Amino acid sequence: MSDGQPPFVFPRHSGDQALLWDLDNVTVGREGNLRLARTILEICAATDHLYAAGHRRTWLQHRGLLGACGITVLSGGIRSQGADHQLLERAHGLAAEGVSRFFLASNDGDFVRLPAACTITVLTLTPDNVARRLSGRAISVITLPKTRDGAQG
Repeated sequence: MSDGQPPFVFPRHSGDQALLWDLDNVTVGREGNLRLARTILEICAATDHLYAAGHRRTWLQHRGLLGACGITVLSGGIRSQGADHQLLERAHGLAAEGVSRFFLASNDGDFVRLPAACTITVLTLTPDNVARRLSGRAISVITLPKTRDGAQG
């Protein structure tokens, strides 16, 4: 799919940070998520550790779309918290490899279970919906622009 934008090429500069994106939680729909991915990647510049996860249908819709910009999309299967489990499992593995900073695109309080020694920057479309325990654990909460047609709104 082409929206008239050049291909994604973002500089990667730090091996100790990663992106975790909950596609079941922070989304503006399949078409808008490509634009949202650009914004997220500009904010986090998160090395090669770029992961997203969603329920099976979301995974099927996004794996090629977001894969084109270097984001590995994981299937959460059909379980209600499957995407969260996939991202948390990946985060614990990354932390064991030395990742200490996570950019987390989610509102879900389950992510307070990210490794305790790591810092969390929450990326959200709806700051009022970020779980209180997650916002309390985060070093910052960044509100992403809600885009459907490329305009903020």
